[in-house]
Amino acid sequence: MVIDGFSIEDGEIVIEDDEDDFFNIEKNKEVNTDATLDNMQIIDHITYMEQLLNDIEAVTTDREYDVCLLISAGYTLQRIGNIMGVTRERIRQIENKAVDKLVAAHKDK
Repeated sequence: MVIDGFSIEDGEIVIEDDEDDFFNIEKNKEVNTDATLDNMQIIDHITYMEQLLNDIEAVTTDREYDVCLLISAGYTLQRIGNIMGVTRERIRQIENKAVDKLVAAHKDK
């Protein structure tokens, strides 16, 4: 599945490489993480986010998962609605349904 710069291949999120890079990352630019997070904190954060995405995927439909993924990437409800061909209100409803499922799954643990 490809959505405006993203694709999901073999369960992995792939950011498509194009000139309108969503994250405005300069190619081959070194990032100094000392000022913000050390490597272990970054690895812990990535591991946490992967587990969170796996939990979301386990209890939601593909559409709900895609909406959650795009919201977490900073897309607005309007933009997601434009991508999916529905209103931002419908996206809000899909998001709320996914959150309800996640809360219910968390209570069951």
